[in-house]
Amino acid sequence: MTVLAIACSTISACDDKVDKVGEGEKKASKPRSASRNRSSAQQETFQKFTQYHAYMQELQGLVKADWQPPEGKQGIYGICQYIVERSGKIRPETLKIRRTSGDKSIDAAMLQCLAKVDGKLPLPRLPAKRAPSAAMIVFSFNPALMTASPREAESEMQARLRKMDESLAKADDPALVFARARLLANLQQYDRAITDLDSLQQSGFRPVDCLVEMGKIQYRRKQYGQALEMLDRALELDERNVYALIPAAACLQNLEQHKFALKYLDKAIDLARENPLPMAEALASRAFSYIAMGNFKRALADCRLAISKDLWHVPAYVYAGDAEYGLSHLKEAEKLYTLALDLNPEDMDTWLRRGQIYLETGKFSQAITDFGQALQISPNDGKALYLRSLANKELGFEGQASSDLERAKKAGFVPQ
Repeated sequence: MTVLAIACSTISACDDKVDKVGEGEKKASKPRSASRNRSSAQQETFQKFTQYHAYMQELQGLVKADWQPPEGKQGIYGICQYIVERSGKIRPETLKIRRTSGDKSIDAAMLQCLAKVDGKLPLPRLPAKRAPSAAMIVFSFNPALMTASPREAESEMQARLRKMDESLAKADDPALVFARARLLANLQQYDRAITDLDSLQQSGFRPVDCLVEMGKIQYRRKQYGQALEMLDRALELDERNVYALIPAAACLQNLEQHKFALKYLDKAIDLARENPLPMAEALASRAFSYIAMGNFKRALADCRLAISKDLWHVPAYVYAGDAEYGLSHLKEAEKLYTLALDLNPEDMDTWLRRGQIYLETGKFSQAITDFGQALQISPNDGKALYLRSLANKELGFEGQASSDLERAKKAGFVPQ
């Protein structure tokens, strides 16, 4: 039976066959011929993306409309999973908690909410095929993922933070303190978040999770050495913790220690074989290291496998584009960057990547458009200004080229 794994906002889709639903290790499909047309494969991926995106948007809307977390616990959330038939009927025995919120009332509310969509949403058709016989849905109740826009998300997060502060002023609740710390980290209030996490860790509440969250905060601060120290402490307590292994590898990558990063990622991939979302993240991260080491073919293989596990994992498309670029397959790299931008149009670096391909292939007007998109996100980015100046010069727009070049110099950009 074909199983499709889908997660809200971090959506994965794969066509791996399993012996029994929810049981056994997934069997790897036979490697496709190297001569297979890459363009047709990417077109199929894009078609799947379109189908699943519409399905998940509708599912997300149904769940959001019914979601009522217990009073005072709006910031606590977990992840659920279930298997749904082609008709939209949920198999009741498969509806369960995948990652607990740490609060029994929240866990129960999540399961009750998902049960309400039973039979309401049939599965979408796959490209040139009928709908799959069944699908595994992995749904996160993360409030930030169930909000329409970043501005609305921040407004909602601020409102949740005020409610949490009010609830904690009345009674101590370690689970709520932990949820507040994660929310504070998302709002970039790092000092308050670390204070909460440190106090929880010292009290013995979820010490591994506290260390992982503190490590992630230090990573966001670009304090990679401190972040790695905290994540390694978490791994001393739980050496099989995938959620510590992946960010620890990211720290090593930023320290340009890619060989050591690969050891962490190899272990993470081995541990996450039945969990498509962290596995996709680990595979894409390993591809990043392979690219840095010049091993583009292995990077591309990891990216393809990551995409098969999580169709919505943006870095996998970006790094696949980087690998194709490294192999001088510019047309394929362009298509992969386009898929990444369809998923996340706010990624400035991907606009620059695709723009550079347009620049190298003589598509100067398209290059100017992409560099302009990057500059809308970061108006004073020196690299974007410099590259746009080159495209303008090629088209004979000397005045605009000189203006962009001058602005790039003022931004401190020095061409390599």
